[in-house]
Amino acid sequence: DDGAKGARVQAAQQRRAAHVAALRRCLLPRDDDDDAFQRLALPVLRTLWHAVGRWGDVPTCRAATKLAELCVAETCREPRYWPYLAALFESAVSALVAEPPWLANAGCEYEFLALARAVYVALVIGVDPNAPPRRVSPDAPARHDGPRRYLLAALPGVRPDHVQALETALREPASPKDHKAALHDLVLVALNAKDTSAPAFGSPLAPDAPADANPPTPALDASALRSDQLASNVRDLPGELISSRQLAQARKTFAAQVPAAATNGSAAPTHLADLFR
Repeated sequence: DDGAKGARVQAAQQRRAAHVAALRRCLLPRDDDDDAFQRLALPVLRTLWHAVGRWGDVPTCRAATKLAELCVAETCREPRYWPYLAALFESAVSALVAEPPWLANAGCEYEFLALARAVYVALVIGVDPNAPPRRVSPDAPARHDGPRRYLLAALPGVRPDHVQALETALREPASPKDHKAALHDLVLVALNAKDTSAPAFGSPLAPDAPADANPPTPALDASALRSDQLASNVRDLPGELISSRQLAQARKTFAAQVPAAATNGSAAPTHLADLFR
């Protein structure tokens, strides 16, 4: 009976939603239970902070970015979470500007922009990042100005008028895509003006790390965010996933064909796509 089957499916979906909500309340407590906050929430946020833009493991990084967005939506009204959400913003934006070699082929740039947009809207603009679009008054107070301070203090080439233009765009009742485009424009300013110095913005999720613990890595590929300027530098991965055995065999074949690669590695390809052309 379709009616009975539909009722069972709906009941199963409701149970799943209840389970997810219970897990969120457990891992991201909203009450005054400081012990649960220290034992559960902070390790979760610290793990996400390291996974976003630092580990270089593509599946983990992509999943962590989505989880971080959920954390932002779940906790943005709780003041004790604000410094840690600002640290997630720092992690995403610093990876975009540093352009680590794996990022261009991983294609995570727009996930990072989505996370950065969610944090900035939640903390600086002061509204729920998942709320329906509406115009926000410039007089509305910020919940936490950590993301704004990071943009001004740590990103090369970014001036107060750039940040003001970004915030004006984020206050408009536009779609998340338009908000990400505004943030994209600001990141391009930093990409075009960056130098070899590391951002000196401390993170509450890694209080013992020195300021230059994660210096920018010289990019072998250009970020996809530069695609309008340097589209030829962004390589395509092969259509099928390549196993480690296939990769090792391809490298061995390439080294045999190009003797210089076997001696000093100078001719070895830096892009996975180059091995499977």
